[in-house]
Amino acid sequence: MAKSNVKRGQRSDDPERALERQLAEQYARISEVEEIDPKIVEAVRICLERIPGRVQATSGIRRVIVELIRRLIGIIGAPIADLHGTPRELDQVIAELSGEQELGARELYKGLSALNGETILVRGPSRGRWTLLLRTVTDRRAAEHLQLLQETPAYRLPVAAVAPSGKRRANSGSSSEQ
Repeated sequence: MAKSNVKRGQRSDDPERALERQLAEQYARISEVEEIDPKIVEAVRICLERIPGRVQATSGIRRVIVELIRRLIGIIGAPIADLHGTPRELDQVIAELSGEQELGARELYKGLSALNGETILVRGPSRGRWTLLLRTVTDRRAAEHLQLLQETPAYRLPVAAVAPSGKRRANSGSSSEQ
């Protein structure tokens, strides 16, 4: 008979435990989003502004890329996660976050396709789903952040930046080396 009381007690605790787990998951997600350093955001903004000039694209697609980058720069400092989804889903989220009209899923697809492989910011489709690494490229500890800096022509890390090997990088001051 004692066993049945224990089972009943466990059943009555299950909804509470499920709620505790759900709350713990929510707070874990919240705690993952840290305040983003404005200096890092500024460096990322500079890198993003230079992306359209590096991409081989027609003038129509370049216009879409410029507009997409402009919107992403506007939301990059906000505490948001990386964006994942189809072009339609990404278009809706970016429009909502930027407070502007949607670009159009077809146009966004063309822009994402042109950026895929040209910048670490965009990761190609996996079953039609794209990823925009907005949060990752603003995390100075992330390899993707360093890659964004390295793929940007004429951008140099500050003298105090530490290379992964632990040695300090020299700042040449010259922008013609890359």
